[in-house]
Amino acid sequence: METPLTLVVPLRLAPGGGAGEAARRRAALGRLDRLLAARAGAGVGAVVADDTEDAGLAAKVEGVVARHAGARRIAVTETRGRVFSIGRLRDLGAEAAPEGFVLFHDVDFAAPPAFWPRLRAWLAAGEMAAEPELFACLPVWFLNRAGGLVWRGAPGPLHAALARDAGRRGAAARLLADRLVMGSSAMLMRRALLIAAGGHSPRFEGHGAEDFELMHRLAARRPRGEAPEAYWRDFGSRDRGRAGFRAYFARYAEGALAEGLVMAHLWHPRRREDPRYYARRRENFALLEAELRRAGPGGAGGSG
Repeated sequence: METPLTLVVPLRLAPGGGAGEAARRRAALGRLDRLLAARAGAGVGAVVADDTEDAGLAAKVEGVVARHAGARRIAVTETRGRVFSIGRLRDLGAEAAPEGFVLFHDVDFAAPPAFWPRLRAWLAAGEMAAEPELFACLPVWFLNRAGGLVWRGAPGPLHAALARDAGRRGAAARLLADRLVMGSSAMLMRRALLIAAGGHSPRFEGHGAEDFELMHRLAARRPRGEAPEAYWRDFGSRDRGRAGFRAYFARYAEGALAEGLVMAHLWHPRRREDPRYYARRRENFALLEAELRRAGPGGAGGSG
């Protein structure tokens, strides 16, 4: 019997904001609808952890989720009125999931229906099944605007082309994707492992660095080699070097990449200046650097 797999989807829809914000809400609901539909036939569950405060918008989320078997919405109230702390929503969603594997799946991530049986087979046959303290990151191709349009019309063929690239910049990647992120927030682990690790640290508010800090603690339980040079430094997701924490966490994506188990991040305008998400980004990364300077994975010195 296969171990259950549940997607944990954090979500907040904000009211107001004019035509642009209304368009973003419609896009988010459409993406939620499609991601829940894509996994339904593979026996993959879903928990949507939603702290949308507006009753009308919350009802729209509930309406989307209710259309899909094996999916449920939990209404989160404790994070309302605060900067959007995606880590806390992920933890609460995982707590509401059944025992088995959980995958953090943002509403902007996507994979076609054929992906989900392959992922479940990989989980059942590979090292994740045998090692309860091992986590994985699924590699994510960040699509550009043209890639997002192609995905909307032909997700299966584009996904197959990106999977064949397996980290190389083939034609599809060069034309339709901005970058490949290996140590992504699409983290896959046993629910029991996340709970045993204590979930995301409450010191990280808003969006930025919270997943890296969790990866750091999970990696200490199941290291993949020694910490690289300058483990504490952030060289950015476009860097293909071997130094810094992103290079180390990329090691947890290598198994999935070898099998072509990649996801897509659908294009949207950058939210870098949006205070709902990034109000504490600078402070969060300063906290992360301080933590990684103290110790690398498994307790090795992290200063490089």
